[in-house]
Amino acid sequence: MLKRLVTATVMTVATAVPALAQQITGAGDTGPVTLHYVSCCKATYFGPAIEAWSAAHPDIKIEQEVIPFAQLNDVIEARMRSKDDSFDMLIVDPPRTASQAARGFLTDLGPILGADLEKTTNPESLKAVTYGDKLYAVPVFNSTQILIYNPELLEKAGVAPPSIDPDKRITWQALTAEAKEIKEKLSLDYGIAFSQGHTFYQLQPIVMSAGGSIGLEGPNMLTPNVNGAAWKTAMAWYGGLYADGLAPRGVPFTQMDSIFLAGQTPFLATTSDRVRELQKQGKTFGVAAFPMWEGGTPYTPCDSFAIGVNPYSKHQAQAVEFLKWLATTEEGGLAAAAESPNVPANLLVMNKVSQAMQSASPNLDGLTELIEHEVSTTCVHRPASVGYIQFETEFLQANMDIINGTDAAARLDQAQSQLQTTLSRIR
Repeated sequence: MLKRLVTATVMTVATAVPALAQQITGAGDTGPVTLHYVSCCKATYFGPAIEAWSAAHPDIKIEQEVIPFAQLNDVIEARMRSKDDSFDMLIVDPPRTASQAARGFLTDLGPILGADLEKTTNPESLKAVTYGDKLYAVPVFNSTQILIYNPELLEKAGVAPPSIDPDKRITWQALTAEAKEIKEKLSLDYGIAFSQGHTFYQLQPIVMSAGGSIGLEGPNMLTPNVNGAAWKTAMAWYGGLYADGLAPRGVPFTQMDSIFLAGQTPFLATTSDRVRELQKQGKTFGVAAFPMWEGGTPYTPCDSFAIGVNPYSKHQAQAVEFLKWLATTEEGGLAAAAESPNVPANLLVMNKVSQAMQSASPNLDGLTELIEHEVSTTCVHRPASVGYIQFETEFLQANMDIINGTDAAARLDQAQSQLQTTLSRIR
């Protein structure tokens, strides 16, 4: 359905590049230009948008270079330090914006695109790529977390499905009890799985819902705070899921979808992008609002990939024109969403995409309203810190240790000490 929407609405956009701010290079180019875009993950995510743009702009072609996400930071840093002008645009993971901007790896796009983006882009997405009051990237995708469940297993166990209404979301404590009940009644392998349970992205809203801090504080967001009482309580609960066999210990997180599809668990805590991916598998499933901590505040993670402009590029003006089309027009937004399962940051198409997801499967009434509510109301960003990469690395190690049985309180004390040492070296 989404592909048909794109085909019907992609139109030719004027190929001329208007006059831009003087700090943007390439405004005077009149001949053919090929823009090089350094991306990651799947080439298909941006493929339709690049193809649509290139077809409508014979003088401004785009070529995509895909680098595995695990290697992306090192590759970008090496190329930027050498002032590499062989690429024009780069993918930006929002929590890394501060680190990249502080080191001069991104062009300030605020004076050129800021006013236009404010009219058509999710404001939380813009906030995530803003550092020092400057806008350093154009948000293309957004995200939120949901709870997916197997309605057949719940019916067999006599358990009512959790609500998709964000005002009636289930608590983690109630969900834990239900997951245990279903697992035992039906002799299942597991009760709940987390598709990104090793990441701070998925665990941050659980910790914060329990009353924990964002993880990094202080004027420069370089003061760690990961071993308070709420952090220890939430992470002890999380580690307990694996210790009790309710969550799958020792199984790669990339296999959580398969575990759910095979009927080995009734619940899968995951990102909203899994809806379209699971629909491709032809599996019947239901969606509920992401749980909250009992007595706490509901939070969901947000943000996804944005695109920045290389400050050493010789064709910044043409890159800006592509990004403006992508983020401020319906045509560009639908083209970006054609093959990506992510929620668009482009507000002109966000609900169209979620409505297409909702109509493609039963049991999904209310999905559009849920996504709109979460990305605007419960969204919590990862810390905007120049030390975020170091923070995320330490969290991953500590979290995996807790999953594998290390005492949560002791491991978080160790993480706090390690982060204090590591982040003190950043100026």
